[in-house]
Amino acid sequence: MQNYVRRAATSLGRSFNNNFPRAYVAAASGESSVPLISTAVGSRTTSLAECFQRLSQINAEIKESRQLRLGGKEVKMFLTVGATEADLKKALDSMEFSYVEVEKARDTMQDIKGPYCETSPLLPFFRRIQLRAPYTKAIEMKITDLMCKQGVTISHLDQYRSGKDIIMEGIAHMPTGVAEFPKLDEAIFVQNLEKEGIMVKEFSKIVGNPVNK
Repeated sequence: MQNYVRRAATSLGRSFNNNFPRAYVAAASGESSVPLISTAVGSRTTSLAECFQRLSQINAEIKESRQLRLGGKEVKMFLTVGATEADLKKALDSMEFSYVEVEKARDTMQDIKGPYCETSPLLPFFRRIQLRAPYTKAIEMKITDLMCKQGVTISHLDQYRSGKDIIMEGIAHMPTGVAEFPKLDEAIFVQNLEKEGIMVKEFSKIVGNPVNK
């Protein structure tokens, strides 16, 4: 029955593709148009290529992926559309992961469209940052507290040790001036970080990607 519906939807789509809702086709064919987050944790090294191959076999379109190795564990996360929760869990369970979780994603329009497209109203407020400081107890709290008190929030953060230093790399969202935090003088902001012994290795604007038309 599903094959019949899929063939019918394909043939009909050629004649009135612009008027036939894609969600109906996805629902009829057993595919999911809902963005899903998959998290898989394992103790053995499993290549991303292997994961991508398994996900492509169930028609999962990968919008974004993350991989992290920490404390002898390996964590992989995927934001996908096209495959159902059941198919995603079955595909990942078939690999050597000790934990697999699949759930509906939230607030994903930014992720799927891309937060750094040229027409995004938030693009002027994003900065790519790299901070470096001598490691001391609670230095992470000190750095993030300095930023949060001025309305700067951090996303996509990588934090790790390099010798005697700590390094933080990620994306910072500067205050827009619309809410309770006024716009920052970024030169003074960077100077204040450096006065606290934090080396600002990078603090740059993000160039937006063209919007697909």
